Formats: sequence, structure tokens, C-alpha cells
Amino acid sequence: MSLYIALTGLKGAQSALSVTSNNIANANSIGFKKSTTTFADLVASSGIRSNQGGTGTVLQETEQQFQQGVIESTGNTFDLAISGQGFFATRPDLLDTNISFTRAGAYSLDRDNFVRGPGGEHLLGYTVSPDGRTVSTGPDSLRPLQLPNTSGDPIATSQLQVAVNLPESSTVIPEQPRYAGGTYAFDSRDPLTYNFKSPATLYDTGGNPQLAEVYYVRTQAPSVGDQRSLWNIHVTINGEDLTPADGNPIVAEFDINGRNTPAVPPVLFDPYDPGNGTLPTQLTLELGTATELSDAPFSLLSVQQDGFPAGTLDGVSIDATGLVSAGYSNGTTVNLGRVAIVNFSNPEALVGTGGSRFQATGESGDPQFLIAGSDGAGNILSGSIERANVDLTEELVGLIVAQRNFQANAKSIETDTAMTQSILQIRG
Repeated sequence: MSLYIALTGLKGAQSALSVTSNNIANANSIGFKKSTTTFADLVASSGIRSNQGGTGTVLQETEQQFQQGVIESTGNTFDLAISGQGFFATRPDLLDTNISFTRAGAYSLDRDNFVRGPGGEHLLGYTVSPDGRTVSTGPDSLRPLQLPNTSGDPIATSQLQVAVNLPESSTVIPEQPRYAGGTYAFDSRDPLTYNFKSPATLYDTGGNPQLAEVYYVRTQAPSVGDQRSLWNIHVTINGEDLTPADGNPIVAEFDINGRNTPAVPPVLFDPYDPGNGTLPTQLTLELGTATELSDAPFSLLSVQQDGFPAGTLDGVSIDATGLVSAGYSNGTTVNLGRVAIVNFSNPEALVGTGGSRFQATGESGDPQFLIAGSDGAGNILSGSIERANVDLTEELVGLIVAQRNFQANAKSIETDTAMTQSILQIRG
């Protein structure tokens, strides 16, 4: 009987040795979670006063240990680690709906700008609104994270803000009608009909640049009876005059101190058609109070416009809540999605499928789809990875213990064999 008892001990030692060896072998595997073995004794009878001794040992459970491993900084934006509880959600490919869960966050972009792991699995996330709010969470809300190469649709310029310094010494150019009915003598092609001009680059609905020019024509200098200085403002795009929507000329008025007062209110122009197949756009001009009259030469103080061409991908950031934001060459920043975090009531019951990935089981509980940093989910650290939670010193001690157990049980078999041999010799 002792031979079979020792045999169960050998099997138990082998199991412990296998688990320990697997832990050691994966000490450098990103996101790997070590396992531990639990053994129980065997008895032949469950009676209260049984005279039967134990009959050996049995491997009761091999359990994953999900304590957090050391987090190491890498500097790669798509290397992700979870500080706290939770798992990343992944799919093998775009068509496979089977979800796996992992702590291994070594991701990168493929040629189609999908965020994928070293095994080709797709990292899953939630859809977000333009301001970064998560639209919804849950398995039906998950989608593979992908970065567009461009910032999406270009933005047509709708507002132009210009501030200039106009010289006090500028000559007056009276704007006389060319003929009865009233077309002014201003002509952007004739520099004798204006004092100064300032350029600005605008964008149409297709993101194409359009050259806008603002012209400044002095029509009145201060006099004894009227100390105001008056300037007429004209705007052209690609050489074509824009017409104020209210039909009134744009007049900037400066007091004796050179202040633009009262300030010219925003001027809305009639729609402008670039003539290149894009939609007409309507521009608003704002001169503001920064425009001034002084003894200094003419200078462009500032120019701003709110349009953008389509930009190319310039950089990506992922914050602690998993929000993925992309910056583009046109200066725009777009929120693309949020990395999903999944938690379980009993993660130790997850079953490993290789590659530091796990599948849910009935005992693990249903997956809880969360946002990083909320409802018990850990924060996401971009530019970092989580190393295996294997303590080599502890595992080497366990290796020695398993070896000693194996040797001890082997010695029991050897002793039992010697005793059996002695009995056979007596009978002989």
C-alpha cells in the first residue's frame, strides 16, 4: 500500500515541479500571471473512528495568481499597463466575436492603423463623442481601435480676425463713385486706390487654401471740426471683392488718441463660391479693438482664422482613463475612442488560453465592462508594460522543495521495495 501512497507523492511533486518550472520559464513574459498548486490528502474511509490511515495526496487545484507585476516604463505610447484591477479586451480578428482578456499591454499599429498585440489580436475600446465622453459601455459597444490617417473632414473658414497698426501719416484717398449709382473707386488691382493691405490664408469646405486680402483705405484725417480718422475696409478672396451682407461699407473710426472706438462690429459677407466644386462659404471679419492708429509704420499685429485643411496623423496620446486622442498636422486634436477595461468578481477562475490571455468561465462571473479609473477599475498607464508577477527567488525555493518532496517519495518507494525484497528472501 505504501508503494502507491508514495506514487501519489511523486505525482504531486511532479505537478508542483511543472507549475514552478512554467512560472520560471515565463518570468520575462509580459503580463504573465504565475500559478500555485494546492494539494489535499486522500483517505480510504470517511468514518469517524476509521483505523485506515491516509492513502496519499492529490492535486486539488492549480490556481492563477493575479497580483500585479512590476510596471516598467518603455516610452512607447501603445505599451499599456493597468495600475490596479482589470483586464484589456481583445479579439483574434475583425470577424471573430470571441473576446479574450489580458494584462499584457504590448500593442502597436499595423499597416491599417489598427491597434494590435504581438499575437495579432485587436485591442477593443468604446466609442466616444467629440468631447471625449463614452457613448456606452458593454460587449455590444466594443470595437477594434483604429487611428485614421487624416483628421477627418476639413473645416471651412467662417471667421477671420485681423489686427493691424495703421500709420497716422497715411494720406487720404477719397473714394469717389466711378459713375452715378455708386460703385467706389477702390480697385484691388490698383495700388493707388488703397493705402495698405494684409494677407491671410483661408480654407474652403474641401480644405483647399484660399488667399484673402484685407485692404485699408484712409478716407478722412483729423481736422479742426472733426478730429476723427476714418478708414474704409475692403476684403477680397482670390482677387474677388466680398460684399457685406448688409450692403453697407466697412468703416473703422479712430479717435484723437488712435483708439479704434467705437470698435467695428463683426462684418458678415455674402457667401463666396471658390469655383472649384466645393460649397460656398460665408465669412465674418473681426477687426477688434487691437487695431490702432499710431506714428509707427504699418504692421500686421495678428491674424487668426478658424478653418483647417485635412491633416495627417502627427501623434497619439492615451490618458489614465483610456481616452485615445490623435493630433494632426493641421493643429486639430480628435478623440478616437476609449480603451475598455473589464473586471470579474472572481478573476482567479479565469482559464488561460496562452499568450497571457484568458477566457471567462461560469465561476469567474460575468465580465464587467468598465471605464479605467472608475467602479474599481485600475488606471491605464501609457508608455508602460506590466512584467510577469513571478518572483524568481520564491520560485527557486519552490523548485528545491518540489525536488526534495520528489526525492523523499522516491526514497519511500525504495524503502518499500527493499522491505518487499527482504520478505521474499525470508520466504526463499
